[in-house]
Amino acid sequence: MGLQRERDRRDCERGMMDPQCTEMISRVLSRADKINGCWVWSGPTDKGYARVRINGKLIRVHRFMYEQFVGEIPDGLVIDHLCRNRACVNPVHLEAVTSKENILRGEGMAAQNARQSCCPQGHPYDAGNTNVVSRGSGKQRLCRICRREQAGKYRLAGRPVATR
Repeated sequence: MGLQRERDRRDCERGMMDPQCTEMISRVLSRADKINGCWVWSGPTDKGYARVRINGKLIRVHRFMYEQFVGEIPDGLVIDHLCRNRACVNPVHLEAVTSKENILRGEGMAAQNARQSCCPQGHPYDAGNTNVVSRGSGKQRLCRICRREQAGKYRLAGRPVATR
């Protein structure tokens, strides 16, 4: 009996609409409130993402719904909430994208910095005016004009200039 349930769960995850899979979808929909086009999960969450236990295994509901209504999630891709609502399980609001694309679409510091087209002093971040340096685990853009101005001030003050 346990082996058959495991097969049914795998079939359901692959999109084969058997009665058990239909039951799981009904269970998901019964816990989702329709708000402004989103199907907002009212059950348990993990870091804002809807989760549910199916046959003893915790799964992310948005991934389950994507696989049921859109298709398999390709290797190397993650599911992005186009509505920016992590609790939304509406498959129309979900898209398979690279992790980098998902991060850049978000509101985190990496996304905010990537959207900046000018340094804090207003100089453009373009190929001729930008140095990219490794810092810690990431990369940082440095404005060449600002670096030259900063180096000039240090020289006038008689301080040694760090070169890069």
